[in-house]
Amino acid sequence: MKAKKLTLRRVILAVIAGVALWASFSPLSLWFLAIVGFALFARILRNATLPASFFYGLCVGLGFFLPLFYWARIASSSVIAWVALALLESVFIALVGFVWQLLSRSSLWGRPWLFPFAAAVVWIACEQLRSLIPFGGMPWGLLGFGQVNSPLVHLAPLGSTQLVGGAVVTCGVFVGQGVFRRQRFFVRLYSAVAVCVLLFAPLAIPLGTAPSTGTIRLAYAQGIVARPDEEVDGSRALLVTKNLATEVKNLEDKDFDVLVLPESTSDRDIRVDSASRKLISDIEDSAGSHPILLGTQEYIDDYRFNDYVLVSDGEVQARYSKQHPAPFGEYLPWRSFLIPLIEQASQISVDMRAGDKPAVLDVPLSRGEGDGVSSVRVAVPICFEVGDSTVLSQAIGEGASLIVVPTNNASFGDTAESRQQFDMTRFRAVEYGRDAVQISTVGVSGAIRSDGSVIEATEPWTAASSIVTLSLYENTTWAARLYPLIVWGVFCAGGFIVLWALVEYPYRRRLSADVKRKGQA
Repeated sequence: MKAKKLTLRRVILAVIAGVALWASFSPLSLWFLAIVGFALFARILRNATLPASFFYGLCVGLGFFLPLFYWARIASSSVIAWVALALLESVFIALVGFVWQLLSRSSLWGRPWLFPFAAAVVWIACEQLRSLIPFGGMPWGLLGFGQVNSPLVHLAPLGSTQLVGGAVVTCGVFVGQGVFRRQRFFVRLYSAVAVCVLLFAPLAIPLGTAPSTGTIRLAYAQGIVARPDEEVDGSRALLVTKNLATEVKNLEDKDFDVLVLPESTSDRDIRVDSASRKLISDIEDSAGSHPILLGTQEYIDDYRFNDYVLVSDGEVQARYSKQHPAPFGEYLPWRSFLIPLIEQASQISVDMRAGDKPAVLDVPLSRGEGDGVSSVRVAVPICFEVGDSTVLSQAIGEGASLIVVPTNNASFGDTAESRQQFDMTRFRAVEYGRDAVQISTVGVSGAIRSDGSVIEATEPWTAASSIVTLSLYENTTWAARLYPLIVWGVFCAGGFIVLWALVEYPYRRRLSADVKRKGQA
């Protein structure tokens, strides 16, 4: 059959497919629409040319990433930055469309029971690739993070976002070939059975059943910052610290083991700035003799570190410096080139550098009775690092028995960014079999069980404080233990599939031309 060139109808369907992928994430959280999106994507590519397939993939990506990354428009105050980010990430989806079209012209197309799995490997390899490049990658929008309410999240402890996302793609392509592709009855039946098995078999994998090694009473506070257009009495940099001090005073009691506060609890370095240090001392007084985890900055010459520190007995006892600063948010690549072109770029006045230590802090506890827990090692990925599996799997491998995600969502207004991040924290709780807390300045703060269920959560832009009892775990899931192998396995499998398609393509093209000539003879 002759390949079909670009058509407006398919472009519209491609955008709709991308929007369906977006709708599987917060705020809509309609996880099943991701499967619908991939069914449409597979249908759109049928009999398309290779250039058209690349463009359809680009349209799917824009339909997905433009609404998903709308928070970038608010944070940067720039439509250009928002569209540029969405367009850059969409190129990876365009590559998927191109490779899928190559696969449809290979011998895999004649194996409908195998083709969806190969297509899924290609997608996941591209997800991994965009999580690594450019500038350290962008893991936001990995398919698995949109599946925290679906049966497929049960696969997370076995294979992280790769296995969960791969199952989504496989289901979608099976649906696409079962509904849209002309097939014999047994192929349609096989596709339907495969989708049912992939969707519901994971429910047999239990979550949250590992034995606890103890419990911890954890207090947290969300203090609210001023909105950009809001008038502030005094220093804006100190306002969030003042508000957190007030919220800590509002805690019901002091019967807790550790107090956790958000990223950017103080935008000034509490180790050298007297005003912020005084406010932290007030918080210490309100918290009694309990250790505190909080976010601050360290400025050295013309750069800075984003630190999450342990404060105890009036001193900073330990620190973790963010390993994965966000490009164009926390540091500016190509500074000398971009500042003359983009006025907003100058807002990043001091570049953040990356730390080189694992994202863990050892927190001493004042109690010694009860569970007999005298200290706890906490994984503390900062903000966007919750999307970086390398950071978290390393922390779990270092023995962290609890996850705390400090974040500062103040730059993202009323967008869904914080809810999307809270879903990512829920996914990590399931993936690593750990209770987790996300603590924000203004977004969604809350506590999560190791099975992904939400104990409690705040509303965005709401001052709040609470005390929760969380379990501690020492088990190591397959996802944590084998993560480097998972990454390399996906890249190797994806590379093999792409190479196979590229090698077969000219051969099958010549074969098709020979058949056509013989038919005309």
